[in-house]
Amino acid sequence: MEHANEIRLVLGIGVLVFVSVNRSAVRRVPAWNLLLTAFGVLLVAWSVAVVEGYFWRELLRVAKHTCYGVSAVLLAVWCWELLVRRREGAGAPGSSD
Repeated sequence: MEHANEIRLVLGIGVLVFVSVNRSAVRRVPAWNLLLTAFGVLLVAWSVAVVEGYFWRELLRVAKHTCYGVSAVLLAVWCWELLVRRREGAGAPGSSD
């Protein structure tokens, strides 16, 4: 039996604990709340993947893939915020960058 989903979930929970312990350092990352939301949605997807093996297979599969998509969009928006928007603001008068 393959246990990839369970291992992925345990590793994700470990990252969540690490992020919680290092909260002040994480808050220094630009748009940190968007990044953590993307990770949280991904963690939900990994949790659903584990439960999916036991019941409501089709419904939970849709939920899992929806979470993957939402997480990817949030991560893309975070990248845009980090790279494009910060670069645009760097040359603006009165900006602190």
